[in-house]
Amino acid sequence: MLVMKTLGFSQPSAVLIANLDNGITGKTSGNVKYIKEKGISVEGCRRIAYDYLKSDNNKAKSIPYFEYLLTISKTYNVADIRSLAEAYFYNDQFGLAVNLQTQYINKIKNGKLKRIAKKKLKRYKKFKNSASHAKNIKIINLGPSINSKYAEINPFVSNSENILVYSSKKYDNYDIYVSKKRKNQYLWDKSKLVGNSVNTVNDEFVAGLSDDGNTMLVHYNEDNGFEDINKATQINGLYQELDNLGTSVNSVYKEEGVCYSKSDDTLFFASNRAGGYGGMDLYYALRISNGLWGQPINMGPVINTKADENYPSFDPDGSTFYFASKGHGSIGGYDIFYSKWNTDKNGWIKPENMGYPINNTFDNRTIRFTKNPRYAYISSITNKGMGDYDIYKVVFLDQEADYLIIKGNVFVKDLGDVIPFNEFEQSISISTYKDNSIFGIYALNNVNNTFVLAVNPGTYYLKIEADGFKPIKKKFTIKENHYRNKKRKINIYLETEKENGQKIKLDKFEN
Repeated sequence: MLVMKTLGFSQPSAVLIANLDNGITGKTSGNVKYIKEKGISVEGCRRIAYDYLKSDNNKAKSIPYFEYLLTISKTYNVADIRSLAEAYFYNDQFGLAVNLQTQYINKIKNGKLKRIAKKKLKRYKKFKNSASHAKNIKIINLGPSINSKYAEINPFVSNSENILVYSSKKYDNYDIYVSKKRKNQYLWDKSKLVGNSVNTVNDEFVAGLSDDGNTMLVHYNEDNGFEDINKATQINGLYQELDNLGTSVNSVYKEEGVCYSKSDDTLFFASNRAGGYGGMDLYYALRISNGLWGQPINMGPVINTKADENYPSFDPDGSTFYFASKGHGSIGGYDIFYSKWNTDKNGWIKPENMGYPINNTFDNRTIRFTKNPRYAYISSITNKGMGDYDIYKVVFLDQEADYLIIKGNVFVKDLGDVIPFNEFEQSISISTYKDNSIFGIYALNNVNNTFVLAVNPGTYYLKIEADGFKPIKKKFTIKENHYRNKKRKINIYLETEKENGQKIKLDKFEN
């Protein structure tokens, strides 16, 4: 075992971290004991803590080291209290962040530091309030077929949820990856690089995707220094060479996020060109002849602010406009907002923040819905992620889920034979339970020997009872999915009970 005292303080923090993190648990007392057993000095532990806190996406990993410092050090640095509060904040522990930041403010005398600390406390309280009114949603990590320890960002999915494109920095620069979901499958295939027709030596970012997934929009830094929007069309399953959208859209300034209207006759995009309200603004352009776009028009001060606005998109029916903004009173960096068109006033209504946990303490830039408004895709850093930004499927639980139709047949295993249940004279009870409550009671169709269940996502128990047969209780889980084929089939096999070691003789219907 490597003892930290023998390493000394001259070793780089990466070495210290590598030899400590494997024993870190989620319990403070366990962490304190573990770090203490390693023999690390107070200053060595502080060095690791601050290295993590300064990182872009590993801030929460500093928590056990700061907790250790404040637990064992008789002469702790008051800045450690402030720093642990910040670490709690980036780990979504907003109540602890507020409490510690308040303690820090009470301990410091410097007026300038107090003003800075109070400003941070205000932000912590804002997040605490947002988290206390969290939306009724669930976010599901897409797992190792899509995510890695590197950043996965800008996910865009086709309406039918069979094509997913995104950018990731698995190597020296950001490249675009594609994954597909086959019919009736729940999991995405292992993602692959989209190909050299799209990926170059520069950073490529997905800027948008057409509803059918056949046109991918990309922005990247070209050799001439301009950041333009390009499109790639899919032919025979492969995205072809990038095609610049032209000078009506692209300029000598930056152009980034982009989407089509649902009618496909309007292009919405982000640019920091001169004449806007500040930073990146959102513009729209109308389609004209020969596939060209007209003169871009700024979306105006209801949507745009002095800060950045970017990555526009629409919900499945085109009635709600989504975009990322650092303005509009965002709770943390880029937040995702939404607005609707007011027909009576002929303008956009004041944007609303999508709230926690879609918007968290990190930048939240993109959201893309499937044709079922219950599901969307985002990229985020969470304490359940795989390392950096990961891609998540969002489930809006207030939106009704699709029902999966399960058609079942009941058979009887008798002396090696398999006999349809409707050939017997016995009655049968078929029911399902969800969350310890009865969900449904079903009848067996005696003509075709079938029963039909209609269930939405969740965990169920199927209970089948019939006189003279062993009862059956089956547990099954319906995953959150956009059911492209909404029917399944199952076969149930009953076994006859025994009396005095002998099978009960059952009467069959006369032919």
